Amino acid sequence: MFRYGKKWYNTGMNRMDLEGTSIYPLIQNMENIYRMIAEQQQLWKENGPFSCSHGCGKCCENFEPDILEEEALYLACWLLEHQFEKAQQLMNGTYNAPLGPEKQGCIFYDPETPYHCTVYGGRTLVCRLFGFSGDRGKDGNIRWRPCRFYPKDTMPAEYNRQFSQIEMQTLFGAVPPAMDSVMQQVLMMHPGSTQTTPLREAVKRALRSINFLLYLTRGGNSPNSGPSNAA
Repeated sequence: MFRYGKKWYNTGMNRMDLEGTSIYPLIQNMENIYRMIAEQQQLWKENGPFSCSHGCGKCCENFEPDILEEEALYLACWLLEHQFEKAQQLMNGTYNAPLGPEKQGCIFYDPETPYHCTVYGGRTLVCRLFGFSGDRGKDGNIRWRPCRFYPKDTMPAEYNRQFSQIEMQTLFGAVPPAMDSVMQQVLMMHPGSTQTTPLREAVKRALRSINFLLYLTRGGNSPNSGPSNAA
């Protein structure tokens, strides 16, 4: 259960509860962008000799991304749908990150679990793009370099270098998604919204925004009739 004012609501949320709000199209658009990333990466993974080792997680250690509002809203929605208790703990300040409060890095990284990311289905853009996306050179074409953590026994030594777009198309018949193209699509959703915030702050803020909208749509009287924080 969760509470706003004197009202209690059932645990869990469906994103359709947000339909008709300003947040709903942002979450749906992020879903579409994430799906596009996965499709482009799948073609690249199927054609190239590159893969992460099982349960690596090296790119997650000692790293916490700064994220856009749209990313935070998507992750917050995912948490409310799939990990409600964790979402509540994040909102009221009782969440204990697996690495502990004294450790630097992502609050959702857990070295004791097989895949390390405890919010994999809701993970942010950089988490989806790292290792399987390229950038652009001065000529505007996509270029790509293998992740330095790729296991050497699964990748030919001569591939440990930067590839041009033409090389990738010739050798593998595919190219990874370009990070700048993805970011441009995200920014087009919400023109002028380019400010990023550390993940732990952004997600907490997004959770409270969504929770307040749920309060209004599930029986609240006015934006001022409930407290500013979830209790």
